[in-house]
Amino acid sequence: MKSILITGAGSYIGVSLENYLGKCPERYRVDSLDMRGSDWENHPFRGYDAVFHVAGLVHQPDSKNDPAQAEVYDQVNHILAVRTAEKAKADGVGQFLFMSSESVYGLTAPIGKTVVITKDTPLHPGDNYGVSKAKAEAGLQALADDSFKVAILRPPMIYG
Repeated sequence: MKSILITGAGSYIGVSLENYLGKCPERYRVDSLDMRGSDWENHPFRGYDAVFHVAGLVHQPDSKNDPAQAEVYDQVNHILAVRTAEKAKADGVGQFLFMSSESVYGLTAPIGKTVVITKDTPLHPGDNYGVSKAKAEAGLQALADDSFKVAILRPPMIYG
């Protein structure tokens, strides 16, 4: 049985993932953790096979391009993600999955056109959200090693 910790309790993705994995209780033990405040730092990560980090600040109206909001995005999407991964690694978790975004590419397609993204597409975020996610990715990749695997997911817009 795999033991999974979802960081971002109450989030759309976190709740959806917990419900999905909960359909197979013989295969997965799932816990979720609220990342608001600092109480999460006292939660032991030891014993989990994987941490799925979905906590984050998503597109807030009028703040994606506001320089005054860059620090808020950075604290939640970059610093919190790296601190969570550092704790997971220190506590012996073997896998860290990070919910990033295609926003790290900074690409948009005109209506009726297609943009192709490959593994070689360079990151070029164009707003506070994309920049904070790209910085988190770099910080997380620096933590990866043979005993601590990092997987980065970059979904497009999520509806729900």
